[in-house]
Amino acid sequence: MIALGEALGPRLCGAEVLAHLARERADGQLIWTPGGPSTRIWFKAGRPERVGTPTEGETADKTKVVASVRSFAGAIHGRLGWEALDREFPTSLGVDTLGEGLLGLVRQMVLADLTAVTAQRADDFLEPTGAFVKVAPVVAKLVGLGFESPEAGGTLRQALRQAGSSEAAQRGYLALMVLGAIRATPATSPGLVEPQRMTPKPGVTSTTANAATAPHVQTAPTKLKVPADPKARALVAEIQLALDRLDGMTFYELLGVAVDANAEAVREAYFAVARRWHSDRFSGQDLDADAVHAAEDIFRRAGEAQRVLSDPKERQNYDFLLDRRAKGLPTEVGVILEAEALFHKAQVLIRRGQAAAAEPLLRKATEMNRGEPEFFAYLGFAIYSAKGHDGLAEAKAALQHASDAAPKLDVVDEFLGRIARVEGRLSEAQRHLRSALEKNPKNREAERELRLINMRASKSEDDEGSGLGALLSGFLKKK
Repeated sequence: MIALGEALGPRLCGAEVLAHLARERADGQLIWTPGGPSTRIWFKAGRPERVGTPTEGETADKTKVVASVRSFAGAIHGRLGWEALDREFPTSLGVDTLGEGLLGLVRQMVLADLTAVTAQRADDFLEPTGAFVKVAPVVAKLVGLGFESPEAGGTLRQALRQAGSSEAAQRGYLALMVLGAIRATPATSPGLVEPQRMTPKPGVTSTTANAATAPHVQTAPTKLKVPADPKARALVAEIQLALDRLDGMTFYELLGVAVDANAEAVREAYFAVARRWHSDRFSGQDLDADAVHAAEDIFRRAGEAQRVLSDPKERQNYDFLLDRRAKGLPTEVGVILEAEALFHKAQVLIRRGQAAAAEPLLRKATEMNRGEPEFFAYLGFAIYSAKGHDGLAEAKAALQHASDAAPKLDVVDEFLGRIARVEGRLSEAQRHLRSALEKNPKNREAERELRLINMRASKSEDDEGSGLGALLSGFLKKK
């Protein structure tokens, strides 16, 4: 069950739900009730496959599916529901959830709703992620407005003002936030002073991630000026120590709670941390602006940690990103999207009988995202198709990697069966193909391969029987 919340609103537009489903490669049925009849959209691996309405019934017409997805993407009204997938889809429409969601957000959100969203998020703190350089040009082309990377710690209000506060700017910045190219953090305290901008370290990312986006760029902490007053000097030393550690800490470490801490424990820990870094503690002290801003940044980050860890949906997504980071897997949306696009192209080539041409695409996809077993399964088959028997060991290693990570992945057995058939090991091929069909009875390629092998085996037996019968007949006639 994917926690989607109960209703859309200025803090959750339809495009953000679609981005979540795409990232999770979700299987299920989204139910959207915008105040009238419900619309149902079925998703397979995060891609929309069917749409159902009370007036038109259920349809797999691609044009209607895309229209429904785009309409939902631009919405901030209506209740949401989610149900498990109750069927298999024999074919894929190939609809790009993120791409159609982006188009719907940019083209179909009405101006009144757009204004409500940007007004609600105007004081959110912005920070570009590693995906910005890849996503921003696409968004700029759609809205007809270029985007510069926002200053870390600046607000959406400031960014819109610098961009001219136009409708195109509002659509563009919202799209960048939805796709994870900009990390937006709601202000946690009225009157909170915006933190100063810090210089990013190239190529280094932090584990303190907003649950809905890729981790933000880690910053190089400012070296604070040491005051002469002994009491102020002790405070600055405390702030400096915390600031130096801040970007390397998870939200759990920042609040000092265990990863299984309940909401009440998170709340109590937050209050303790907030009291320590609240501005009241530093008022009247001989601290310069850098030290004050640094303390406020720590206070703000603690508020963000409390918000994420107290929300089951946000926490689930945050834990997912931490797990990917711990395994060395990408968390930046741009990287994940690019790897997915390469895989989709390679998948089409393989199903068209051009597996050898798919090999370089799959090698790059697996380098960019090693967390997708299906990528490795297809890579193994592409390697064998390109190199033949000389690539057998390498192909099997890739397929074994996929099998270890996802034992129920049917294409592993399908590809092993097809390889065994080419190698002349028919009984082994039959065993793998039957296993593929047990895991997924809708695997048409495995079904076709197994049928061909069985037909050839049957024909071979008939030929052997005919030969023996002719021999005996001739022998008897001689007698």
